[in-house]
Amino acid sequence: MRLFYAEDIKDRQKRYIITGSEARHIYKVLRMKSGDELLLMDQNGNRYRCVIEDIRHGKVYVLIKEKLLPPPSSPVHITVCISLIRSDPMDLVIQKVSELGAEVVQPFYSERSIVRIAEDKIEHRLRHWKEVAKNAAKQCGRPKPIQVLPPILLKELLAQDWEEDLLRLFLWEQERETSIKDVLRSTEKVDKIVGVIGPEGGFTLEEARLLKEKGFISVSMGGRILRAETAAIAFVALCQYEFGDLGLSYDMKASSPVRP
Repeated sequence: MRLFYAEDIKDRQKRYIITGSEARHIYKVLRMKSGDELLLMDQNGNRYRCVIEDIRHGKVYVLIKEKLLPPPSSPVHITVCISLIRSDPMDLVIQKVSELGAEVVQPFYSERSIVRIAEDKIEHRLRHWKEVAKNAAKQCGRPKPIQVLPPILLKELLAQDWEEDLLRLFLWEQERETSIKDVLRSTEKVDKIVGVIGPEGGFTLEEARLLKEKGFISVSMGGRILRAETAAIAFVALCQYEFGDLGLSYDMKASSPVRP
């Protein structure tokens, strides 16, 4: 069932009018009509099963049939810090790590970053990324879009006041002894993870040293050299598999993961 965003739905509200781009998508792109069912999700993550009553004057009028409980959040909060990459691969990262349940994407500039965004273009790019995040949330049914932050320098990233109980990792192709599998399997249950992914050219030795000084553990993703976007997506999937909800079934009525 297709999901769309609603600004605000009050308790016991029986009807809602969908306007703007969401309405246009319903009747122009999807060609939905009266009698078709859809899901609405409000800003608090509440979801409602609705049926279209009428479409007129660019607006979609729906009858609210049932309030559904929101899907549960992942038990692990994952932040993906990625050295800025080209536009299409960056969109892919935001989309896919959102679907996998990461909570934050923090782009940053490192020494070998190829992409640099002009200061006067940052707001435009950020709006675009947030639209990608919004669409990804709609597609996968997560309660709220993933948070995408403005790009910062690597030194600014490292200067942040990281929590002590946070599992801090950075993916480094020059790491020869410690794999991500080693670290994840040997770590007791954690609820917060941050992963730092470098540019296509990798981190410099000095950057790797600074990351280690700040408590980040260097890990290998294996013998193959991965593109930055592939590494970011694989990183989130591995963390969700070990500590999160990847692979668990979900009962919409119970709003909780179902463990075998």
